[in-house]
Amino acid sequence: GRARRAMAASDMQSPLAPEANERGSDVGARPSMAAFEVTEPPPPPRSRGGCFPLEPFRCLPWRAKMMLPGTWRRIIDKTHLSLLIGLASFSAMGFQLVVLPIVHAFNGDIDLMPTILAAVTGVFFLFCAPYVFHIVGQYDERLLVKQSQVKKEKENLTRSYNDLLSDMDGLLQKSAESASGLAERSFESKRRDFQRFLERAKQRYATLYTATKYGETNALLKQFRRFCVNWLKVFEECSIDPIAKPKRLVSTEELEACTSIAAVADLCLDRLRCTEVRFISTRRDQDAQLLRRRRTEMRRLDVHETSPRAVVTTMSFESGAGDEPGAERKPLMSWITCGYSGCFCLQKSSTPGGFPRIVGCGCFKVTLLSAEHMKLILGFILGCVLTALELLNVLEKLEEAEEHHGRKSSVEIAAFVGFAELALSMISVGIILVRFEDIDTVQRLEREVRELSKQNQEVEQQRDQMKVFWSNAQNLTELWLYRTVPRLDLYKELHSQLEDAPQEDLLVNISGANQWLEDLEGKLGSLEAWRNDGSLRLDEKKLFGKTIGQLCQEHEFGEILAKLEDVTTRQLDDMGVFPSMRSGLSVTVR
Repeated sequence: GRARRAMAASDMQSPLAPEANERGSDVGARPSMAAFEVTEPPPPPRSRGGCFPLEPFRCLPWRAKMMLPGTWRRIIDKTHLSLLIGLASFSAMGFQLVVLPIVHAFNGDIDLMPTILAAVTGVFFLFCAPYVFHIVGQYDERLLVKQSQVKKEKENLTRSYNDLLSDMDGLLQKSAESASGLAERSFESKRRDFQRFLERAKQRYATLYTATKYGETNALLKQFRRFCVNWLKVFEECSIDPIAKPKRLVSTEELEACTSIAAVADLCLDRLRCTEVRFISTRRDQDAQLLRRRRTEMRRLDVHETSPRAVVTTMSFESGAGDEPGAERKPLMSWITCGYSGCFCLQKSSTPGGFPRIVGCGCFKVTLLSAEHMKLILGFILGCVLTALELLNVLEKLEEAEEHHGRKSSVEIAAFVGFAELALSMISVGIILVRFEDIDTVQRLEREVRELSKQNQEVEQQRDQMKVFWSNAQNLTELWLYRTVPRLDLYKELHSQLEDAPQEDLLVNISGANQWLEDLEGKLGSLEAWRNDGSLRLDEKKLFGKTIGQLCQEHEFGEILAKLEDVTTRQLDDMGVFPSMRSGLSVTVR
């Protein structure tokens, strides 16, 4: 201290001290000890309207004050003071609820009335104390900063929510323009065509051969089953994931177990009737409905934010604020209105969380702003009943004390202390209810942020699922359009010809069709190569689809089989289709 005073005196005596301070100290100069001295920030100026802000621990050393919570060191207004009084009274009440039953049980002094009072007090404590403890930890001048931060976070979440909805809308628009819907309609059309073929074949093929021609009937059964297996194998590609999850309707083992043409047809018909190829249109409808619901929820959030309840109020931390003449005062306890409103049940709000809710109570109409608000009101009503019971208990103890010539026992003192705790707690809860709309501002914003954050996560997951689905669908359009649809068209032409084939040509025709269809299937390669990102080029896929489409223009069954044989054995290689797949592929001869 002497060194610092000496240095200060030398600075005052030297006329060059100010200039030296302006230029800064020399590089080798020794820094002053005052630079390292930890000082407490100067207290903010007091308001001129009263004793607030109040600093009850101002006389304590600053190290001791640092050990106290910030909301205790500086009391900013009367509401803050009542909250701290409520904190102290609820803390004492909680201690009493824990300790007194143990003491009474240890002494064997258990009466009915104190037990009932302790139970009711415990319920009152659970209703009101958690909110008081929570709000006291936030009630300081930093509340405005936190309010601004939470509001900014809500704006960011709202912007993110809108962006996610825009992305989902863009995905739906792209899906409507995609060719996947065209492929799906073609799949459904070919399913119905094959279903009609099975219905006619079941009636016609079963009566073509008599029992004396059992060998021919058995051969036709094998070829008919083989034709159904080949068609079902092509139909497996009518799936959003034909590689991992093909649309397999009937297994080969189930078809092998059928002993007649009618049994094979009935089995396939049963599965086809309960299967509709609508995975694209169904998903598009679901996504459109989901998007409409999310937009409705977003509009509800906007309406909730601009409603009178949702208007963010700025708390006055300076006493006397709003006391100026002509200043507009915000009405207190706007959540309760007088006037006959009838008696009706809770009316749940459409806003997130189900609040506010309106309750009609005869001459009053109460608006429950949040779950905490509802608990405080119930706690206050219960506290009024509890206050009456405690008052009766105190009067009873006073009469007992008069009978004992004014001497008060520990039980009577405990009753007086309990009544004082309850009275202070009720005052604190009453002030909180009067100022609830101001006090609960940040808590309401935090609840809305949590709700909005949860909805953002849900919408983001749904957006990601939509991206995966529609990206996969878009990646399969070339496979469907140039591989699956042309082959289903070819099958349609073949089974249309087989329906009216003469009896003597039926077995030969269906056998030849099965052979060349299976040979064609063996030359197509893997499904992965036909995807948009597969190894096959787009012109190769288009050329194959065009070639199969030309086959479907023939009107004679023999011509279709002859050109199918030519395409399978020669034209695919001559046209340069699938050059990367030629090696390792061979024609299966049956």
